[in-house]
Amino acid sequence: MGWAAPLCLHAETLRREDAMKGFISVDFETRSMIDLRKTGVYPYAEHHSTDVLCMAYSLEGSGKVLSWMPGQPVPQALNNLVTAGMPLRAWNAGFEYRIWQDILSP
Repeated sequence: MGWAAPLCLHAETLRREDAMKGFISVDFETRSMIDLRKTGVYPYAEHHSTDVLCMAYSLEGSGKVLSWMPGQPVPQALNNLVTAGMPLRAWNAGFEYRIWQDILSP
């Protein structure tokens, strides 16, 4: 199963009944051979050497911060919420959105 593409972007279980109560906060940690500050988000996210090291995510009000690392299965509950249209938010939403779109769900 692959990653669902988020409609927008403003371990273990996120409950499906919480899906329409708010939003999911996401934060990626990445690495690349190129410098994000010099290239900007689009070239950085599209560069062949850019990898996701991990992602932290939390459902609004859950009090839990969960994590995902490459090599682990796609978190089914998170994927279900994104597929259902639950909005994602992030401190630097443009960056997080490009990483999700260009690396996780191309």
